[in-house]
Amino acid sequence: MEARIARLEADVAHLRSDVGDIKGDIRRLHGRIDGLRDKIDALRDRLDGKVDAVQAALADLRERFEVDLAAMKDGFTGELAATKDGFTAALAATKDGFTADLTATKDGVKAEIASVRDGVKAEIASVRDGVKA
Repeated sequence: MEARIARLEADVAHLRSDVGDIKGDIRRLHGRIDGLRDKIDALRDRLDGKVDAVQAALADLRERFEVDLAAMKDGFTGELAATKDGFTAALAATKDGFTADLTATKDGVKAEIASVRDGVKAEIASVRDGVKA
C-alpha cells in the first residue's frame, strides 16, 4: 500500500510540475497576446487614417468632377444657344433674300404685263384709227 501512496505522491508531484509549466506558458502567452493586441490597435489606427485620407480624396475628386461637369454643361448650353441664334439669323436672312427676290420678280412681271397691256392698247388704238379712216 505504501508503494501505491508513494507512486501517487510522485504522480501528484509530476502534475504540480506540469501545472507550473502550463502557468508559465500561459503568462508568456499573455505577454505575446498583449503585444499582438497593441500591434493590431496600431495597425487599425493607421488603416483608419488611410481610409479617412482616401475618403477625403474621393470627396475632393467628386467635388472637382461636379464643378467640371457644371462648367461643361454651361459651355455646351452657351454653344447651343449661339448655334441656335446663328441658325435663326441665317434663316431670317434667307427669308429676307427670298422675299426680296420674289418681290423683284413680281414687280418685273407687273411691269411686263403693263408693257404688254400698253402695247395691246396702242395696237387697238391703231386698229380703231385705221377702221375710222
